[in-house]
Amino acid sequence: MSPGGRTIILKSAQAAQAVDGAVSVPSSQSVVEALVGWYVANARQLPWRQTGDPYAIWISETMLQQTRVETVIPYYNAFLKRFPTVFDLATATVEEVLRAWQGLGYYSRARNLQRAAIQVVAQYAGKIPDQAVALRSLPGIGAYTCGAIRSIAFGQVEAAVDGNVARVMARILGIRESLNQTGVGRRIAQTMMQWQSQAEAGTVTQALMELGATVCVPRGPECSCCPLDFICVARKEQAVTEIPALKKRPQPQPIDVFALWLVEENRIWLQKRPDTGLLAGQWQFPALEIAAVSEKPDGYDGGISTIRHSQPIESRNSKPVTAAVRLQTAFGHILWPENPQDGVPVVRERLAAVSPRNSFVEVLHVQHLFTHLRWRVQVVRPLSAHICTDLALRAGWVSVPLDSCAELGLATVYRRILARLYTSR
Repeated sequence: MSPGGRTIILKSAQAAQAVDGAVSVPSSQSVVEALVGWYVANARQLPWRQTGDPYAIWISETMLQQTRVETVIPYYNAFLKRFPTVFDLATATVEEVLRAWQGLGYYSRARNLQRAAIQVVAQYAGKIPDQAVALRSLPGIGAYTCGAIRSIAFGQVEAAVDGNVARVMARILGIRESLNQTGVGRRIAQTMMQWQSQAEAGTVTQALMELGATVCVPRGPECSCCPLDFICVARKEQAVTEIPALKKRPQPQPIDVFALWLVEENRIWLQKRPDTGLLAGQWQFPALEIAAVSEKPDGYDGGISTIRHSQPIESRNSKPVTAAVRLQTAFGHILWPENPQDGVPVVRERLAAVSPRNSFVEVLHVQHLFTHLRWRVQVVRPLSAHICTDLALRAGWVSVPLDSCAELGLATVYRRILARLYTSR
């Protein structure tokens, strides 16, 4: 029996399904038997392995992209409770979907899920398609997700090569080239499909994923526990630490973020981010994001403010912002538009009446890491109520009760900030 309670069938070599264009690779039934046997005995009991529902499997595979299993489990359970069918997901609002996804990151996944659900309901009467062309036409479904859904949910022979599977296969086959090199991906996929053809395809897929996640890990793999050590070229050549060839990751680009804490009478002004790009469609404090010009280990002046790297990642103080003049200049596009309208001179007059060095006070600064960006967020509040109101009204920001922020799709970094500042008021 499989970890999901289904009977696993190992096909005989004669009955195994042939894969067109396959190359000569290790594909003996003994390999598949060893892999599947290990998986049945050692697989983690994960909630998405207890179902054959294509919708639930699609949700899990989407959530697991770039996200750890331990993080996904509670989100998966809550998401399916909130949207138990593709019809529920298709009829929900974007805000509801983003709220259910809040904290999981990579929010484009949530948006694509709902767009795809709408398409499934409209084109396939709510039934997840099992054909590759149809699946690949859905927003957010690429080669990997398509292969995972087809093999796990429908038992089709199709490779699903994620990072774990690629690492396992590269070591077994002794592939020293970069995994991105032409032909490498095809070789891995062909081997995987040959193995899939000799047992339940989905079981082979999940067994390879499990092997890469728990045994054949990037650093310190437990080769003595591996069911495929007898065919592993990397182990035979004592090259496990060298395979696969690692691509050097670029350092996250530092971005200076100036966020405004604009609170009046237990209401806070918020700004909605654009519908595309980073944190698409989520709410945040009104903010400006500026690429840092350079990195200096002892401190930096990124054109907005000064934050010392020697300080803790999070710190609290009440000192005036040293670069408030630059802050006023940065928000000039809001306060003083290119084509002035009625009332702009009044805003300018009010702002000019406040000493630049004392017009804003820093209340908190934090750092927040994305895959490719490192935000250095400095939260400030204006000392003048006029600045607060004029900025907010002119920019079209929205005022909401402080205790209602949890109901919005507030970006994680701003939820952290809100928790720090709101509870300390």
